[in-house]
Amino acid sequence: MTIETQLHSFIRGQLGWNGDPVELTDETQLIQGGILDSLRLLELVAFLQREYAFEVKDIDLVLDNFATITALAGYVRRSTSDPSDTQVT
Repeated sequence: MTIETQLHSFIRGQLGWNGDPVELTDETQLIQGGILDSLRLLELVAFLQREYAFEVKDIDLVLDNFATITALAGYVRRSTSDPSDTQVT
C-alpha cells in the first residue's frame, strides 16, 4: 500500500471525512478545502508519527507539507528517508 493510499484511507476512515470519494484526490486542498481543521490536523500528525515512526517537528507544521495528499506523502518520504541512501556526486 502506498503512502498516498494510506493517507486516503486515514482521511476517509479515521478523520470521518464523508464527502464524495471522487472529490478526494491526491491534489485536493486539505486545509484550504476545509477537510483538515486544527483538531483533525493533530489527529493526522499523531497518525503519521505512529504509522511511519518519525517525529513531526513544530517547524514542519507548515501549509506546504500538509496542503495535499501529494505534499503529505512527499513530506513523509523526506522525513523517513535514510540519509545514508543519498549519493554524493
